[in-house]
Amino acid sequence: MEYHNADMLGGAGCIISNVEDLSKWLLFNLNKGKLNDKQLVNPRTLMQIQAPVIYVAGSSKNKEIINQCYGMGWFSDAYRGFRRSHHGGVLYGFTSLVSMLPTENTGIVILANINGTPLTEIIEAYVYDHILGLTPIDWNQRNKDIEKQTIQYYKSLENQKDTSYRPEIKSTLPLNEYQGKYVSNGYESLNIKLEGDSLMTSMLGVTCPIRRYNKDIFELYHPIEHGGWQLTFIFDAKKKVKELQIELSPKLKPIIYKKEN
Repeated sequence: MEYHNADMLGGAGCIISNVEDLSKWLLFNLNKGKLNDKQLVNPRTLMQIQAPVIYVAGSSKNKEIINQCYGMGWFSDAYRGFRRSHHGGVLYGFTSLVSMLPTENTGIVILANINGTPLTEIIEAYVYDHILGLTPIDWNQRNKDIEKQTIQYYKSLENQKDTSYRPEIKSTLPLNEYQGKYVSNGYESLNIKLEGDSLMTSMLGVTCPIRRYNKDIFELYHPIEHGGWQLTFIFDAKKKVKELQIELSPKLKPIIYKKEN
């Protein structure tokens, strides 16, 4: 896929690294914060960072992986009876995994130039099964079965009509009235323009179409994320657009963008 600059993600995990350097980081953690003969981090601090804090309900359907929790930057669980600390990542064409079994003083770093692949977890499990002398589990076939079920599920949805999608219902105002600059506290401004018969905007240099979904409810579609967010326009007493609201998740309050006059 096309390379996408992800600097905006920063501290959330935007790291450019390699297996050699990440292996050093892994060995540093397994060595309880010691580099050569120098103690750089208190071992108790690392134990606290790796300790389970939040239980992750329903995160694994595999009986071999239990007690999944999240600590301070590490996932913590038990893989086939062995305590495991790990964290993976997916970033626009790349998939990564850093994993360790602290009680066994072993770990693994896997990097793949594939977007959102289970390959990293498959290799991790294969290596651990081999090192621990366990009967290997065919995780590759398990993931193939999951992929097959997922494809079948989405195919079953193809013939189901989305009754909430009603673009034939006219919007409150002509589309050109929705144009303008919208600002929000903490988020980049949105400049919405009418191009032909469609509303468009740009997010960090990426052109995103805004399609009308139902009256004054629209979908802001991001072509790189291959997904969209519900966008709703709100009016004042004079039927002028005063703001728009973007719903990122049903569990979160909408983000409000005020329209500049």
